[in-house]
Amino acid sequence: MAISPVWKGRPEELIHQCLEEAFTAKGYKVRNIHNIDRPHEKGVDLECQNPDEKIVIQAKIKPVSSDTKQLQTLAKVNATRRIYVYADEPTVDFKKEELPNCLSCFEIK
Repeated sequence: MAISPVWKGRPEELIHQCLEEAFTAKGYKVRNIHNIDRPHEKGVDLECQNPDEKIVIQAKIKPVSSDTKQLQTLAKVNATRRIYVYADEPTVDFKKEELPNCLSCFEIK
């Protein structure tokens, strides 16, 4: 699958911004950990909370093999939902890695 022209040449931070705006509009309090404390984000770019739910999100433009460690870390975070978002098809090496059990391409069980 080719990358959408919308994301081509754009930074990962644009995905974070779009997600932050979407979750804020839905009434979540959003912390952009990628911006606040990137060295200590532990696989979480965004943390979205409302009284009933805590959602953690990791976003990539095109996941590569070395990104699987972040995905495995994200899968262990204490949250109601864990979502992994990517804009372009992951590399073959990424797909060969042992990945956490996913409900779909985007959400980790």
